[in-house]
Amino acid sequence: MKLGPGVRIMEVGGAYSTLPKKLSDEFEVEAWIGDDFGASVNDTALWTRWGNPRDLPQKTNR
Repeated sequence: MKLGPGVRIMEVGGAYSTLPKKLSDEFEVEAWIGDDFGASVNDTALWTRWGNPRDLPQKTNR
């Protein structure tokens, strides 16, 4: 794959990784991170600082 403008990439499970930003800056790609922070396996300890991960979309999409 050739990286450049118009290419979209996703780092799955990247949490706070800086790799997508680096690739975006260097190659002008549209970069995303997809991470549920353990919610899909009911390991939601990280979410305690933000609240229930299943309630969060309703709070932010008002």
